[in-house]
Amino acid sequence: MNYTWQPNISINNLVKRAKLIRKIRKFFEYRNYVEIETPLLSNGTITNVNIIPFETKLINNNYKKLYLISSPEFHMKRLLCIGMNKIFQLCHSFRNGEIGKYHNPEFTILEWYRKNCSMNNIMLETNALLKLILKYKKSEFVSYQNIFIKYTNIDPLNINKEKINKFLLKNKLTHLFDNNYNNVIQLIFSLIITPKLGLKNPVFVYHFPIYQAELACINDKNNKIADRFEVYFKGIELSNGCYELIDAKEQLKRFIYEFKKVINNKLKRYIDKRLVLALKYGNISNYSGVALGVDRLIMLALKINSLKEVISFDINNS
Repeated sequence: MNYTWQPNISINNLVKRAKLIRKIRKFFEYRNYVEIETPLLSNGTITNVNIIPFETKLINNNYKKLYLISSPEFHMKRLLCIGMNKIFQLCHSFRNGEIGKYHNPEFTILEWYRKNCSMNNIMLETNALLKLILKYKKSEFVSYQNIFIKYTNIDPLNINKEKINKFLLKNKLTHLFDNNYNNVIQLIFSLIITPKLGLKNPVFVYHFPIYQAELACINDKNNKIADRFEVYFKGIELSNGCYELIDAKEQLKRFIYEFKKVINNKLKRYIDKRLVLALKYGNISNYSGVALGVDRLIMLALKINSLKEVISFDINNS
């Protein structure tokens, strides 16, 4: 008998997933967030060179190029620019080529934004949500600089090229050699440090270097760091957030910088000027936001070791 028609997820996990999604919605409803919906198809896309969007064309409009969203972030920020205070969204997002144990090209994402909220406060709110779903007692909060020094004895904010090269040689990572040492720092963090994070309880890593924070504010006390954080549990990146950049001129400058990297990699993208216009002319206030991978969260909550077991149909079974 051919069983290839069957879903990945069991009935038991399907029911548990539904209950966890309901808990997430109640969490935000209790805090007076408004649930919103935004398009999955967009005229623009991100300039981040590390994320490849899916492209399509609108056949009755001169084959105009459209993109499946990699995140609802830009549209949600445009809603904030008309004066919304607290919004959240659960939706599907799409990233081309991301297939693996903890990746699927189509995935469920949770994003929320809150007006007049610092990075520290949004981290505490994120912690409250994760405690509700993952049932742990405490989490760890540590700066990017300190966690990097702990595991590598390298200061990522004061790059010593000789020290980095010695580290790569010692750990047989010479394939990571790159003239751009900012890239090397990111690779060391992803490949060496991330798998060691949050093995018992979630770890909040905050104050990332500014070159890793396209959409976050620069810290007002140290211009080498941004008010951005990521959450790790069982060696898996679960969430990221920041005190959001709302300066239209600075945001455009950063988009252009990232756009140049995309062009150098021969990836055709367009800067989303609608977000820049929203920041320039909209009714915008200081706010913080978070993006969280829901499928990974459910996987960890159910103590399952593979993403495809908590989604109905993965890309190989869709």
